[in-house]
Amino acid sequence: MEEASFMPSSPLFSTLVRDAIINPPSKKSMWFLENRVPTLGEVRSKIILFSRFGGTGEGWEGGTNGVGIHPTRWPNNQREGFEWDLEKTRVRTQDWYGIPSFLNIPEKFAVAVEMLLPCPAPNGKDDLSITFMSAARVPFALPSTVACGFGWSALNLGVEGVNSRVGRWLLEQLGGDDDQDIASDGLQQTIKPLENKPGCSQVTLVKSMSNLEKLAIVDDDSRKEPRLRGWVLMDFLLNPYELGVVPLLIECNWRGRVDGEEGWRS
Repeated sequence: MEEASFMPSSPLFSTLVRDAIINPPSKKSMWFLENRVPTLGEVRSKIILFSRFGGTGEGWEGGTNGVGIHPTRWPNNQREGFEWDLEKTRVRTQDWYGIPSFLNIPEKFAVAVEMLLPCPAPNGKDDLSITFMSAARVPFALPSTVACGFGWSALNLGVEGVNSRVGRWLLEQLGGDDDQDIASDGLQQTIKPLENKPGCSQVTLVKSMSNLEKLAIVDDDSRKEPRLRGWVLMDFLLNPYELGVVPLLIECNWRGRVDGEEGWRS
């Protein structure tokens, strides 16, 4: 929940949200209101409050430690992304929403998926990525256009949306194709590398690809599985339905697991 900007919120807005949480028909026990990353067991059947309001937490039990996960900073519309600390966790965030036009969809896609790639946090901190796949600017980048594209992009008669690009990228990552070129139906398709950030994995931007049904997700113990982690927020999540972006994102939880990390035990 947030206000129109990341300026200190009005006491009234914060009070109304607090009252809605603690008063019937809601129950405070339904909510996780601590300012930290919980374990799955702690929040099963609960709602996690993520707040960009409340300022100093006045009126909330525990102050800023009782108003849910509460970012210390949130720069507006920053393309490169930003970081903030949440106790022992470094949170990397990408919320570049004001793209100039639909021509910037490939760039938006690239910076969004980059957040899902490993980038070890310093000083042994845990790492959490939050990335927004959505963007909008009227009139040349409506939310539906950014997410779903328009026309027939496979025939170069339109623009492919972010969601479809994410689905193809996940298929490529989980399918284990390590080549810089992908051949599909005899057509060679190029992948454009993005500039690396120090200490982070390289992101690849798929220009185009067809017949994705031929990219099977395989288990191959001879290669290191990809480790894609993060919170993904997107518009029109069922479009395109045939790519199944949500199941692919869920599948990422099972790939790249290491015994003793992330709560996994063999």
